[in-house]
Amino acid sequence: MDFKKYTFKNLPKGPSKIVNLAIIGDVAEFLERSKRPVILVDTTGALDNQEPGAENELVLAQSYPLLADQGISIVSANKTPFALESGLWNSIFRRPTRGTAKRGLVQFSATVGSGLPATGILQDMMQTGDTVRSIQGVLTSPLSYIFNQYSQPGFASGDGSVKNETPRPTFSQVVREAVATGYVPNDPRLILSGLQAAQQFTILTRTVGLKVENSHSFAVRNLTPKPLREAETVADLLEKLPKYDSVLEKLRTKAEKENKVIRYVGTAKLGVDNSSLEVGIESFDVNHPFARLKNDEICLSVTSDRYTEPIVIKGPGSNPEASASRILSDIFKLSQKL
Repeated sequence: MDFKKYTFKNLPKGPSKIVNLAIIGDVAEFLERSKRPVILVDTTGALDNQEPGAENELVLAQSYPLLADQGISIVSANKTPFALESGLWNSIFRRPTRGTAKRGLVQFSATVGSGLPATGILQDMMQTGDTVRSIQGVLTSPLSYIFNQYSQPGFASGDGSVKNETPRPTFSQVVREAVATGYVPNDPRLILSGLQAAQQFTILTRTVGLKVENSHSFAVRNLTPKPLREAETVADLLEKLPKYDSVLEKLRTKAEKENKVIRYVGTAKLGVDNSSLEVGIESFDVNHPFARLKNDEICLSVTSDRYTEPIVIKGPGSNPEASASRILSDIFKLSQKL
């Protein structure tokens, strides 16, 4: 094969043509020739197979075991490889058999929480003999922004009435504004589907040992009404979305009368005999950390045998510097082991 086409100077940049496993195999063979340990950094990450570039992402995701088998270590910010079928997860992290070459190592802390040390905290707890009992979080920053604008503590009363009579935006108005200001992608269905939240909770629960088949194997509330999921254009979607505002309005009003707000969260309960995992809308007291989030802040809450009171961490959702620091942290960790 011609290795000259794979150099640091001529590697393709920007949107690329569809790749295949054969090409990745060639690249893996090239990297394997390095006299020093190699770390491949994957910062791709389309939300689903309807987004441009998703074909490349799926091929790359399926190539992780191949790369690791070639002794190539991976630092990834790409959720997809870790949220697909459990067989791929097992292949990525399988131990080398006796007599075989050393496999590459894999770090993935940047896949969850926009820079929050979410997976790292869970891994540290598990490695020191603790048992995680619950994981709950608002981890998708666009949905955090939408619900922080839509359901606010200042309107809750707790006495069966609504304390603040100021007109509030409808759900469709908040979504439209979030798209216009860039908090949500141009096609909000990519976020409203809940897929991003489902992927993150698949990764978190697998990290603590829960067997999850994939990010579609548990209940996930899709916020796009069924009749609009196949809308031909985003304009058509946004035009018709107000017809369905009453669904969430009922939830918001009920929560306010109980001195609560509603949030879009993932919840995992990890029991000795049974466990559960779901992603959807829940109500929280106005003093709960999730209720006090601002703008697109994200938040994670964890309990365990050792920490019966929740460990709570939060931070800004749109935080490229923090996300980059997680990638660098993973690179440093691997460099110390290789």
